[in-house]
Amino acid sequence: MNRSTVYVIVFIFYILSCLGISAWVKHREQRKDREGFLLGDRSIGPWPIAFSFVATLVSSSLFMGSGPKIYQQGWSFAIYGMMFMTIGVILSWVVYARPLSNLTDKLGALTITDLLAYRYNSKGIRSFSSLATIIIYIPLMGSQLVAAGKLFQTAFGLPYWAGIVIVGVVLTVATALGGFKSVVYNDFFQGIIMYGIFLILVPVMLVKAGGFSAVNAVIAKEAPEMFAAVTPKFPPLMIVSWFVYLVIGLGLGQPSLLVRYLACKDEQVIKRAFPLAVTCHAFGCTSIALVMTSAFVLFPGITDRETVFPTIVGNVFPPVLGGLALCAVFACMMSTVDSQLLVASSCFSEDIYKGVFKKDATERQVYNAGVISTIVIGIGGILTALYSGLGVLDLIILAESCLIPIYLFSVCGCTHFKRLNAAGVLSGMITGAITAFVWELKFGWDLVVPVFPAVVVCAAMTFAVSYMTKAPDAVVVNTFFGDGTKDELIAYNSRH
Repeated sequence: MNRSTVYVIVFIFYILSCLGISAWVKHREQRKDREGFLLGDRSIGPWPIAFSFVATLVSSSLFMGSGPKIYQQGWSFAIYGMMFMTIGVILSWVVYARPLSNLTDKLGALTITDLLAYRYNSKGIRSFSSLATIIIYIPLMGSQLVAAGKLFQTAFGLPYWAGIVIVGVVLTVATALGGFKSVVYNDFFQGIIMYGIFLILVPVMLVKAGGFSAVNAVIAKEAPEMFAAVTPKFPPLMIVSWFVYLVIGLGLGQPSLLVRYLACKDEQVIKRAFPLAVTCHAFGCTSIALVMTSAFVLFPGITDRETVFPTIVGNVFPPVLGGLALCAVFACMMSTVDSQLLVASSCFSEDIYKGVFKKDATERQVYNAGVISTIVIGIGGILTALYSGLGVLDLIILAESCLIPIYLFSVCGCTHFKRLNAAGVLSGMITGAITAFVWELKFGWDLVVPVFPAVVVCAAMTFAVSYMTKAPDAVVVNTFFGDGTKDELIAYNSRH
């Protein structure tokens, strides 16, 4: 039996396991109502929450995009990536975990856009953030499925389109079956695979390459620029823009991550999940850096970064372990896409279907709308991957650069900035997203990562317009930052 056939068999078992988890959740655990589908009844423990947070954050880019950039650019990229992203994880939990969990408990909010609706009482903010999230998450999901197609092509010897369609369909079905709880428990399972492979792969790669010191000696001799803190590819302004993207943007502006805090039942879950999430993330970043720098020594000259990891697997592992290693890539991919898919479908079911088209919709109708929209949006992600023609990292950066300005200051206004108002937040959302898109089309990454100018413009507009217009009324501020009640806020919002 050849290697590709073994890979396919292992992958089939992996896929069946994912579907089995979703079916089990649907049968045993999941209530068929909005809170059950969107937040898993807020009954999930710290280990699944922590693993789900990290698995959603890293995505297939760890193996097929940003990870292989370490192969090309060395420790100069690895250090910034590991350090900045880990700081971003810490910042996110410190800034948002308790406030968002407490607000969810106080207001009964089920989505981030629910919180925005309570805070700003603006149809414009709710509609724009929901529609933009759906539109942006479709190419973000597509970026992960592009990685699936390339992995199928290079490792399995199967057609590119087959990987996109198979993985896309499985993800859509698994998410539609069990909602948030299915997503989290699948992420937990996938995190076990990913970290288990790292525990094997890192020592194997280092031993084959002659050890950590030998790897660095070869890099210092053949590519000394890979140790430089500032290089032509990483001038100071570019480093600042990566800091904004990886620390502030990903940490504070990603709804698929922030929704994990809404699902935390209480502070005990947060206290236990926080150090787990930080440790798991740091371990994953360090592991991929060691693997990719070792690969530079063992397999020099690979030009297509999206084939680096399949090359490592094919030459280092026996077929069965190699198949499991490739499943680790799919694990990262699937844990990101299912979270994005759930957030996008919740935007439709909660904010568009119930918020606009059928305000008197029952719990069951909203639940059904969530399931149907999950399927439709999943199909959109598959079509984007098939026809976009962009690489994994290109799609990720473009989409996230447009998404981050929409949620960065709007959510901070719910938890930290009392003075922000609807006019300022909406103007910042729109101008920030447009800036990111236009910057990507005109300049690309020649000067900075597109999210940097987007965040600068968004911040300037949000605070300038907020301070030039009327401050939020005391009822709103007291509800979010004091002891005001949900009933008082609802009564106030209904009058305005």
